[in-house]
Amino acid sequence: MSEFKRRPSLFDTIFHVKIGPRKVAFEIHKGLLCHQSGYFNGALTGSFREALDGEVLLEDEEPELFQLFNEWIYSGRIPQDLSSPGGPNYSVLLDLYAFGERRSVPELQNSVIDTMLSADHVHDCPSPAVINLARTNIPSTSKLHNFLVDYYVHVINIQDCFGRHNQIRDTYDIDFILDVAGELDRLFSDGQKPLLLAGMWERRCDYHSHNEAHPRQSSCK
Repeated sequence: MSEFKRRPSLFDTIFHVKIGPRKVAFEIHKGLLCHQSGYFNGALTGSFREALDGEVLLEDEEPELFQLFNEWIYSGRIPQDLSSPGGPNYSVLLDLYAFGERRSVPELQNSVIDTMLSADHVHDCPSPAVINLARTNIPSTSKLHNFLVDYYVHVINIQDCFGRHNQIRDTYDIDFILDVAGELDRLFSDGQKPLLLAGMWERRCDYHSHNEAHPRQSSCK
């Protein structure tokens, strides 16, 4: 957030965002919201009704998830309890990633990736339900899918994960299994070793979302 403090224009006007059927209200600085989110930048500028009314209603979002986004937008960090002490909370982290996809917040998506890679340890693997939800709700072009495949191949104990979830109700998406198998075959055919967390952290920018407003940063090369 230090770079934002040098840009007072991001903190000029308070905007009201109402979330869910109960219309839970959040107050957020309009400039900061528009800077981080392509969706809100489009909705809150120009002559759109939301810009004129001074508020926007998102009935299809959950207040608890938006609260996490609200904390992130001011701190630049994913709440610490999602990554410690027992390891990453994959379900909530991927919900945040999906929110970033829906509302065009690439830096939030990048923070999710970094949080998963900066965990002190990984004691568990994303459940089949979490993987399948990501495969269903996030576009196939998203870099998240490559990240999840590499995460299984290079970081977690894949035999333990696949062996633990062997019942029909816990079945992984078949395309995900094939992608993991293909990457494992490539890795061992080339005589390479798994990258582990440290190795994936070094190449984390390959999994980041970038656009003209949020270009690839030298700090994560």
